[in-house]
Amino acid sequence: MKKIAISIVMLCAFQLDAQNEVDALRYGLQDNLGTARYMAMGGAFSALGGDLSSIKENPAATAIYRTNEFGLSIGFHNKDTESSYFNNSEQKDRTSFNIPSFSLVRVDDDLGDPNWNRLNLSFGLTRLNSLSSQTLIAGQHAQLSYINSLKERAQGKSIEDLFNQDLFAYLAFNTLGLDTTSGGNYVSWIDDDGQKQRFHREERGGITELNLSIGASYNDKVFFGASVNIPIVNYETESIFSEFSYDNSVDLTLDGIDTKFNRIGLQEYIKTTGSGINAKFGIIAKPVFWWRLGIAVHTPTYYTLDEEYSYQVSSHFNGFNPITDYFDGIYSYHLKTPGKFVLGTSFILKKQGIISVEYNYTDYSNLEYSSIDDFASFEEEEALNDQNSKINQTFTSAGTFKLGAEWRYENLSFRGGYNHVESPLKKSDLLERDVLSFGLGYRWEQYFLDMAIQHTRYDERIAVYKVEDSEPIAADLESKINNYVFTFGYKF
Repeated sequence: MKKIAISIVMLCAFQLDAQNEVDALRYGLQDNLGTARYMAMGGAFSALGGDLSSIKENPAATAIYRTNEFGLSIGFHNKDTESSYFNNSEQKDRTSFNIPSFSLVRVDDDLGDPNWNRLNLSFGLTRLNSLSSQTLIAGQHAQLSYINSLKERAQGKSIEDLFNQDLFAYLAFNTLGLDTTSGGNYVSWIDDDGQKQRFHREERGGITELNLSIGASYNDKVFFGASVNIPIVNYETESIFSEFSYDNSVDLTLDGIDTKFNRIGLQEYIKTTGSGINAKFGIIAKPVFWWRLGIAVHTPTYYTLDEEYSYQVSSHFNGFNPITDYFDGIYSYHLKTPGKFVLGTSFILKKQGIISVEYNYTDYSNLEYSSIDDFASFEEEEALNDQNSKINQTFTSAGTFKLGAEWRYENLSFRGGYNHVESPLKKSDLLERDVLSFGLGYRWEQYFLDMAIQHTRYDERIAVYKVEDSEPIAADLESKINNYVFTFGYKF
């Protein structure tokens, strides 16, 4: 099913609000990634166990194992995005290589207790979110130009106010893209609106989680598990926006030379790195052979993140080299992402088939920023409180429904899965997604080889830039994501 999703309701391409609600959600969301078997069956493994990626949802899955197991997955993530902007279409795609899963389970079944069968340990690495993509937006329109939108936003503000409240307007002023009159009003060199615009953004990286789990089996009927997990963030984004070919650029004199303003260019670079910590607890019950019930609780994740950023504006005049100014820096902060509640059930059909269902629940309004400094300035605390207020106003609780099935014929397994991801937005069903997956598996002796294909399709709408007291200038995006994953495993 095709769903319409607006990136945080008209996400602006140039936010210039470091650590905003958009960033918080980016690090709070999780893709359905892992081993090929896990992905092929829609990730519905919280009650099933028996797969290395099931441990990331329910650590009690660690106790299901009767033999040691090692598994390594390799994956290819492809995101194809087509934009529509004032009747012009552009298309970009990006393919990246990643390791969705790497895990090892160690079984200890010599406990000397007739009731406690096993005490197992597992170590794993799982990809939580792949963030690689490319977006290209281009078109020509007669609505308010970007340089004139900066002029309107600057009115009534001092230069110091611009530096603190609208950095791109400040940089445009420093590069002569904006000027002031004797009365203190801001002016641009564009009389009438009508221009070409081009925006290109490239994103790289993702979030990978390291986990250490312990699981115990009681009479092979009830399985207990707990884990300590360290998610690692490595994310970069580069954006370039340019506006040019104005319908009416006024004549002016610069350094005694007659010229015209013909282009403004903006560049943004952000790199975010850091890590967090959380814990997970779970139980799997097997009342009868053919039925399993699983429940797990994930604590919130507490991140410490470092953000390197740089913003640059270039104003171009006929007959002159570009006039450029930039601003850069490093900022560190804490981010708390919400915990998760997981409930699942699985049915075993004649030792050949599996049907598994899962639902997990997260309250995204619990995303929260805080200062890394115990003695943060009043301005910093006020800015963080403002962002947390926006988070609370924008986001709400949301769940993910997962369905998976498997049928075995001799050494070959056929698998399929489906996900419905509810919207984290308050008072809106935007950002809903439907994910389809399927895969194959082959077992021989102690080895297994699995493959999976996962397909996601959704529409987005992003605002290329803000307009004072008006709707942002926006572009429509159609995105298709395909993940291809291969897993090799060995039981010993």
